[in-house]
Amino acid sequence: MTGRTLRVTVISECSKEASQTGQLLREVFSINSIRTHCFDGYTGIPSHPTIAEVGIGFVITTGSTLPVIVTHIIGDMKPIRRFVEQVTDVLIIQTESDISELLPSVDERKQGRVAHWNRFCFLWTLAGVFKQSKEVAKVKIDEKDWPFQKLHFNGTTEDAKRVISETLVQYAKRQDFHRPRKPLSDCGIPFIFEKDPLGMIDVEATLKEDLKDVVTLRKESFLLQQSFQREAAARIKLGSAEVKGIPYKESEQTKEINKEITFRVEHQLTIETNRWLKVFVQILGLKDRVSRMSSLSSLEQLISRNLTKRLTDLNHSAQNAWSTYQQEKATKNGIERLEEFQRLRLQITMMELNIEHFWREISHLYIIDPKRYSLFPKLAVKHLLDGFPLELMDGDAGFMNLLWVSDILKELHGQLEKKLGKPPRIFALSVLGVQSSGKSTLFNIMFGSRLRVSVGQCTRGVNMQVIRCEDRESYDYILLIDTEGVRAPEHAGIEGSEWRDNRLATVAVLLGDATIVLNAGEDHSSARDMLPIVLSVYAMGALGGGGSALFSKLFVVYNRINTSEADKMNSIQQKFIEVLEESVSAVEDLRSGVDASKKVKSKAPANQSEMFQIVRNLMVSSAESRDTDIRVLGQNRNGDNPPNDVPNTDRPGSD
Repeated sequence: MTGRTLRVTVISECSKEASQTGQLLREVFSINSIRTHCFDGYTGIPSHPTIAEVGIGFVITTGSTLPVIVTHIIGDMKPIRRFVEQVTDVLIIQTESDISELLPSVDERKQGRVAHWNRFCFLWTLAGVFKQSKEVAKVKIDEKDWPFQKLHFNGTTEDAKRVISETLVQYAKRQDFHRPRKPLSDCGIPFIFEKDPLGMIDVEATLKEDLKDVVTLRKESFLLQQSFQREAAARIKLGSAEVKGIPYKESEQTKEINKEITFRVEHQLTIETNRWLKVFVQILGLKDRVSRMSSLSSLEQLISRNLTKRLTDLNHSAQNAWSTYQQEKATKNGIERLEEFQRLRLQITMMELNIEHFWREISHLYIIDPKRYSLFPKLAVKHLLDGFPLELMDGDAGFMNLLWVSDILKELHGQLEKKLGKPPRIFALSVLGVQSSGKSTLFNIMFGSRLRVSVGQCTRGVNMQVIRCEDRESYDYILLIDTEGVRAPEHAGIEGSEWRDNRLATVAVLLGDATIVLNAGEDHSSARDMLPIVLSVYAMGALGGGGSALFSKLFVVYNRINTSEADKMNSIQQKFIEVLEESVSAVEDLRSGVDASKKVKSKAPANQSEMFQIVRNLMVSSAESRDTDIRVLGQNRNGDNPPNDVPNTDRPGSD
């Protein structure tokens, strides 16, 4: 296979409603276009004549993978035609007829003004059913008149995918593909792009003088979320057994809470005028959805460029400190090594900067003065409907900003009701599991969501994202609830870490109409550690209703399993039943005040107990794999690196 990268330009001359180029980019090149990111009802960019986007993708055929650089033109290509001539090896045009206005005219050919045109042109007419005929599939124009080959194809989108993929792979093997061509660095960007057709904010230019502050932005400027974290710690202590019922201790914690509330009010104007936050609010207020998405991307890239090196070095030091602690924890140096690791983790936490940290400051400004900042919940809903996640529970404080979340959900309900013309039906789906079990990856593969994924901790707290559904009689939208991984090593030994994990588990299960309990491999720790506290809270709280069934439907999923081993599958199912019985027993002991270590094991079946009735709707055994609530998955993706980082649809047991 050739070492050079094929350059492809894709353009549609069809109406916005008929255009299939967005689908073509996704299914042939594994590239998502801004056209396909848009919600229903959005079919293009009517107010701007020419939009060009560039992506790196792959054409995958049997036994072959071809990397490509794809330029996608939305709108009128004529203003940038010269640029397209320079950068293109293969031009793919979707037309509504056999003739394209974009190809050189007879006069241009006769006058020799097409010397820089592409070497191969693929005309695709979306009409009728593909006819397997050489006359239709392979029409070549005499190269004396044309400086390139032209292939015209008449067929469906599915057929076009196959023919285009095969044609591109074959073209890349041809000898004329290796002819000299102009380097991309020498291809002049058309002057039209020197202006901003989208009305985007030039983030880097606007924040040029403030870049030096990005390293300390969270620590020195985003003060409201730090205050909320201190308030959350005080509220936790106020409800603890050590404080509750002791008047002077309760008074101390109440004073701390009021102190932090006052602190946030006093710093309101300082935070409001922060340049980074002002730019963020300006981006959220842009009218055009693509402008908001592009500007937010620019902001994230700017932050990443200025923080990545420092964070990488700190993470490396923290990993070394953790390894050293594991080796020396039984020695007298163990405590010092753990303290060093915790100090480095704190440095990393205070330097990390993502979109959710901007939203935290906005949420606290709103709580201080809901009238002054009444626009903020509307901006938050716009952000959700743009396809971005939003923080439901603060990952550092371990607390919800209840009024803020409540007002966002009310605004979301109102906007969706206006959009649909009826009250929206929303299905809440949550996921729970240990760190790095693949929770965010699973959601991204299932729903095409934007949740961050990486090795180690990625999600912080609890995040939500709204997904529009089609062809569902029971609901119109899915509200994804993605939780931070529990039992994370960075929280090991830190006071309150177990309480934090239990709170995450409770929020995940009790908020969802359905909850996926995700286990990595054959590790049952998520179920064993989390189910007892969740069942306990449910049984003793108002939602329990005196032994009623658990409202949230539970699905127990085991990921990264060799699904070809039937014995292993049966063993996993049986082991989970044992874990469930242990969880039920632990909760019954907690409710009755029995010391589990001194308890005489009952011979009565666990499924006859009162607690077991709470999960009586959980189907843990069935002859049909589709009917059981215990699911076993192989690898979710074919690989970790492009082009194999795509969903694995062929794995056994994936239904």
